[in-house]
Amino acid sequence: MKISIVLLTLIIVNLSTASRILFLFPTPSKSHMIIVHALSTALAEKGHHVTVFSPFPLNKKINNHREFESPIRPELKELFRKFTTGEVSKFKMLFMFPKLGVQLAEDMIYTDDFQRILNERFDMIIIGLTANHFLLGFGEHFNCPTAMLSVQRHSSYTNIPVGNPIEINAVNHAFFPSGSLKNFIHRVQNFLAGVFDILMFAGIDYYEKLAYEKIFPSSRHRSYEESKSNISLVLVNDHFSEGNVRPNLPAVVEIRGIQVKEIPDELPQDIQKFLDDANEGAILFSLGTNFQTAFLSDNFVEMLMKVLSKLKQKVIMKWDSEINEKPENVMIKKWLPQDDILAHKNMKLFISHCGLGGIVESKYHGVTILGLPIFGDQEVNCNEIVSEGWSLQLNLKTITENELQNTINELLHNETYSNKVKKFSQLYQDRPMSPKESAIYWIEYVIRHHGAPHMQYFAVHQNFWQRTSLDVLAFLAICVIASFKLLKFVFKTLLGKLFKSKKTISVSKKTK
Repeated sequence: MKISIVLLTLIIVNLSTASRILFLFPTPSKSHMIIVHALSTALAEKGHHVTVFSPFPLNKKINNHREFESPIRPELKELFRKFTTGEVSKFKMLFMFPKLGVQLAEDMIYTDDFQRILNERFDMIIIGLTANHFLLGFGEHFNCPTAMLSVQRHSSYTNIPVGNPIEINAVNHAFFPSGSLKNFIHRVQNFLAGVFDILMFAGIDYYEKLAYEKIFPSSRHRSYEESKSNISLVLVNDHFSEGNVRPNLPAVVEIRGIQVKEIPDELPQDIQKFLDDANEGAILFSLGTNFQTAFLSDNFVEMLMKVLSKLKQKVIMKWDSEINEKPENVMIKKWLPQDDILAHKNMKLFISHCGLGGIVESKYHGVTILGLPIFGDQEVNCNEIVSEGWSLQLNLKTITENELQNTINELLHNETYSNKVKKFSQLYQDRPMSPKESAIYWIEYVIRHHGAPHMQYFAVHQNFWQRTSLDVLAFLAICVIASFKLLKFVFKTLLGKLFKSKKTISVSKKTK
């Protein structure tokens, strides 16, 4: 009887503290959702009721976790495909990004599923950063606090809305590896990149404001600026142990590594046996979720297989196209549990496109990387880990058989690389709370304190002149100028009277 009462009490307490949390992530990249789902499923496991809108729902059912699929138009899919294959340049994509993000978000809003949930109650909304700040307007609609989750590193896009310091002089831009501000030229480059970042954000903001005013007209809703200034929390896929130390406000929480499991899931039996039997070690090959291996040339595939066949190590590959002659030491799968595989004791090397997720997982598990960056931020990510000393890089378009074979052997047999990454692994794991625990704590904190306005930086409610103190400087300049002119007038008047007095005395003496 006592046990039943205790259980009933626990159930009542759990129900009373469970919150309803809405995730809005109309992202064109499937890999982004790995980080999002790591958080959303953890919140569901904690007892919260989670609803997720994205183009890439999970293929399994989880208690308290509800998913709705948002559409991606065929022309947007094709555009993103061209970007991943290099047919559309990074520079051109930057100009297309605002319209792309707004279009994806608008298409999500007008689905029947989304229209139905507009009548539901939510305690918090978590929005992904893909040119969709205008979705913050739903915070007012549901009368609940809003948070942003960035699957990328710190940028003006994450910092400006909450007033987080940008510090261009001392914090590396995401374009450059950490520790590159040691000379004047690098600081000039960093400054220009930071200014470009701010201008790009302003351009994106223009499109988002237009979308906001269309969906949330000023006659019935607060302004776009007010919605942005009421963000309660920003979760950023970054961490100071990466080497890029920066000042952060209390409302900005770094969660790099949130998708890494402290206890890996059990691997499928065939993969488990394949890795267990890898007495000489194992290598993981993956070019990510967005890039299709069918895009690779026949010559490259033939060369790659030839090199892998000569290795003593077993190689497990994420590969979505057909291979005519597969070496005996190679296993091919269309999908792989990457984090769980990297956690295996026999893993020696990861041949990767250098997406942020894979880098985090490799660093956490202490596995060296051979980088083959393809598009987006992958080149910068690869440069970063090469500069840290536990990775080497090759060009996917110009790579030769000898280059690939020699680089793999260098990473496998030179312990300098493995020792470096093991030190990083120790540093990476040494935290007071795991990234998942930290994210959940602050989400629950914001909900408990109804948006936690006491944690908000006052600067977000100031205009440009007030934030930069230009109005104060102008006032002080006017005061200084006015004081100078007043003193000048006083001295001029006094001196005039003094000279006049002396002149009068002099004339009087002459008269006598």
